[in-house]
Amino acid sequence: MLVKFFQVKLRRVFMRKLLAGFLVLAMIFALVGCGGNSSKEGSQPGTAYIDDCYIEITDCKAQISTYSRQFIAVVWVDFENNSDSATSLFFTASIKAYQNGKELSAAAWVPAHHGVENDWSDNIQPGYSISTGYAFVLNDTSAPITVQICDGADVVSEKLFNV
Repeated sequence: MLVKFFQVKLRRVFMRKLLAGFLVLAMIFALVGCGGNSSKEGSQPGTAYIDDCYIEITDCKAQISTYSRQFIAVVWVDFENNSDSATSLFFTASIKAYQNGKELSAAAWVPAHHGVENDWSDNIQPGYSISTGYAFVLNDTSAPITVQICDGADVVSEKLFNV
């Protein structure tokens, strides 16, 4: 009789632990499924989603500035406005460039003087996109450049270029 009592008790304890284990697993899967990626980073380096807008760093080319006759890096960026109102790349994100660990200064560069119709400060209607460029003064023409997409002070995505 005592053996049968302990068998029933052990079965109940085992079943409770088994049920508790299944519940824990179910909660873990639910949390993982609902968690998602809180990052704003896109699927590729140099891409990001900020405020319902898609931003992609597409290229970086070194050239000589027509104004200062010094080397500059022109960073090409695609901007797609998927929000509900007109906005610009300027108000959505900031583009920064670093070389040898030091932030590069903005260079005097006018997109229109290089055949580029769009400027990063142009307001873009919802559903439309532009390609534009940013220019930075190069300190070293042999070192790679890291270009970042930033949302405020947060680096959202970056891409490395050899110039």
